[in-house]
Amino acid sequence: MTCQKYYKKFTEGMILVDIIVALALVAFFVAIFSSVTYSAQRAFERAQSEAANLVEATSTSHALPYYVPVSDLPMCSDDFIASAPAVQPAQPVPKITSIALPISTSIPLTHLEVRNNIAVISGDSSVTSDPDLFFVKLPDSISSSSVSTSSLISSIDTGPGLSSFALVGKRIFASAASSAYQLHVVGFAGDTFQGQPFLQSRYKFPLPYATATAPYATAVTFGNDSDVYVGTEKWDGSEFAVVDISNPIQPTWLGGLDIDSRVNDISSSEGKAYISNAGQNQLIYTNTNGVRLGAFLNFDAGFSPSGWLRQEGKVSSAHGNRLVFGRTSGGYDISSDYELYVMEGSSASSAPQSLSDSSVVASRNIPGGVYGIVQDNNHVYVATRQSGKEFQVFD
Repeated sequence: MTCQKYYKKFTEGMILVDIIVALALVAFFVAIFSSVTYSAQRAFERAQSEAANLVEATSTSHALPYYVPVSDLPMCSDDFIASAPAVQPAQPVPKITSIALPISTSIPLTHLEVRNNIAVISGDSSVTSDPDLFFVKLPDSISSSSVSTSSLISSIDTGPGLSSFALVGKRIFASAASSAYQLHVVGFAGDTFQGQPFLQSRYKFPLPYATATAPYATAVTFGNDSDVYVGTEKWDGSEFAVVDISNPIQPTWLGGLDIDSRVNDISSSEGKAYISNAGQNQLIYTNTNGVRLGAFLNFDAGFSPSGWLRQEGKVSSAHGNRLVFGRTSGGYDISSDYELYVMEGSSASSAPQSLSDSSVVASRNIPGGVYGIVQDNNHVYVATRQSGKEFQVFD
């Protein structure tokens, strides 16, 4: 009886030990599993965080207002003069202020665009060593009683001079006043205009024959998808060109159109190119949507108002279904030869494809001629050479 009791107690003790060992092993594996799960969760969270940071950084570099072209005429408001109805003036009075630029007055300035209070300005100096692209920080507050000052962020000499430029993505594509290269590509050391600019690549138009003299480029604008439109002086080749910039390091020729005249300006809207020039058809329309598929560019429409023998098509602006065209006065004023024309397309969002007189909804005589146009939904802002009325606003 004593042995049986001892054996029973021994057996119960061994079972208790087994249970304790089993619980210890379970606790050990649970601890390992929890540790692995926690490490995996932390790694996943870090990966998520890094991915989010990467997406944010990538989005930021492309979402900055001065890097994303909404059109060839990017803007931040659909009505520059809009205000509360109670205080909306019947006739808005522009407030003109002066800002001194840190640029030598001996350098002729050719183009200006402003993003986030930073002015990008191109020039075409006769001095080889002068910069031709400037980045200027404008004053945060502008005084109406005195001339405000600005500061130079950086500048770059890309070559012989620039006639215009287009902001596309994180780069600037500039039309060069040079027969060596017609297109200059400028990049930045950082993600903003605060970074040091550098000349990333150059592109020369293909010559129609080996001994042809290449032209100076006169105009450039952002086109359709990953294209820029480039205009040149009159030469033996195409004065209007579509250049593929999907690889900015190596731009590629897509197609050209012989304008037979100097191109002064180009505006674009959804694959439509409007070319202001010095020829008889002072405004030319061509559809570029098929050029990537190998289609040829065609002379789709032209506008030849009276006075073309002495006046030049100077500038145009496409916005929504509205196209505004301006031209020079030809040296003296004839009231029946208008300098400003407004045309409208057939739909609310499509710029006109027909440039006939029937598409003209308004026109105006402006002595001195029109040299710059900006639009919003409700107004047209015009830079002119009319004495005392160099800046005009139309509804």
